[in-house]
Amino acid sequence: MCLERVMPRINRLLGRYCREQPFTIYAAREEEFDSGWVWLSDDNRLYSRAPVVLYCPATKRKTFCEVRLIDENFRKRYSRDGRACITEGNENEALVMSQWYRDALGGLKTSATNCNKKVKIRIRRPFFLLGWRAMRVGVHHPDIAVRVGVRLGVFSAWLAVAGIAGWIADKVHLGWIFGWSPDWSWLFFVEDSARRAFGIFALLTVLVGLPSIFACKGPRHPTKRTRDAAISGVARAPKAAAHSSRSPDNPTSARGTTGGTTLHNGYTC
Repeated sequence: MCLERVMPRINRLLGRYCREQPFTIYAAREEEFDSGWVWLSDDNRLYSRAPVVLYCPATKRKTFCEVRLIDENFRKRYSRDGRACITEGNENEALVMSQWYRDALGGLKTSATNCNKKVKIRIRRPFFLLGWRAMRVGVHHPDIAVRVGVRLGVFSAWLAVAGIAGWIADKVHLGWIFGWSPDWSWLFFVEDSARRAFGIFALLTVLVGLPSIFACKGPRHPTKRTRDAAISGVARAPKAAAHSSRSPDNPTSARGTTGGTTLHNGYTC
């Protein structure tokens, strides 16, 4: 996670959005369990449906999603049916997300089920490369149809680029682009045009294929260590230290973290 140490500084230098503070975690409403966004207070620096990166320093996990802004209409709808009340006084520290994104951040619990503890979350804008933010948000979406669709789209684009490699090889020589002519003597048994096609195909495979694989990487599942770190609010310890610290009196031990995530009002998500 060295990138998460550098990106806040880069964002500050570029004047881009970066916000880090302890948040009170609220569960999403039932109709938004499969939605690809979280709810956050409006600080006049984000717009609705803006793609963001959520990073939890305690668990060292991050996820990509869209953000929607809390307003009066949302507060009225959310506070119905016995849910925890979000008011103008506490909305600046409120972060409403479904269990999918809480698990992507290491298995966070809602504050109501975790002794009203707040969790430090860093929110920043992702890379501004064309299409990169949309792909990362798509592969982290809770709906599996969206994740599969994004990956199929990326794979189709890679096949299209690889498919035109032969045509490019017939029209353009590699030396015209890069100013050098590679040595294809080790491919003496192949015609010259086929050599160029193979070279361009291999080049496009590396330049397009590898970033595509990274772009299609989804969120990781929470582990026992990340769940313990999320509850205690302390960064993950090495394996040996984590095993040695488990005892009956330790609130972050294995026996202290078993059980499902049931909200205080009876809802689960």
